[in-house]
Amino acid sequence: MSLPRVLFVCSGNTCRSPMSAALAASLEPGLKASSAGISAVPDQCASEGALESMRERGLDLSAHRSRRLDARLVEEADLILVMTSDHRRAFEKLFPSAMKRLALLTEYARLGARALGSPDGEDVTDPFGCEQSVYDACAEELELALRAARAHWSEMPVG
Repeated sequence: MSLPRVLFVCSGNTCRSPMSAALAASLEPGLKASSAGISAVPDQCASEGALESMRERGLDLSAHRSRRLDARLVEEADLILVMTSDHRRAFEKLFPSAMKRLALLTEYARLGARALGSPDGEDVTDPFGCEQSVYDACAEELELALRAARAHWSEMPVG
């Protein structure tokens, strides 16, 4: 089975999207998972809360450096999963022709390829600046969604 190249997108690329990429790669060996932020400041470390939540799961984000979403990253991705409806709207303004490869993570976890281009889905809460328990809850939410999303990755055309 060929696996899609998955790009996870959030705001700053220091919490949700790097956690998603790390979790997805750990759940599906061989998956090419990457991350970026709509409004990321380049070269920032993952947040302490994200580092700790992943450390508790045996994953290491210490080498992660944030990067801003750009056309090259979008072009290289077979599947683009965003964390919120605001990210979806911002993405659509920047890359309208790529909307057929984009979905909210939660909606893709539920519907697979049928969710692509859909405006539906629930937002993944942003833990940035919150206490560790909020990061841990976010990581749990991401892991549950990604476990469900795994079943749909084979539906994606790989390019």
